[in-house]
Amino acid sequence: MMPVLDTSFIVDLLRGKRGALQKLAEMEAQESP
Repeated sequence: MMPVLDTSFIVDLLRGKRGALQKLAEMEAQESP
């Protein structure tokens, strides 16, 4: 996982915002070969 996780992203993720979920999915997609 990337070391740079801004607090706003974590807050959105904890709130279950779709924006945060999409961002997380994009990060996972970038890590995939």
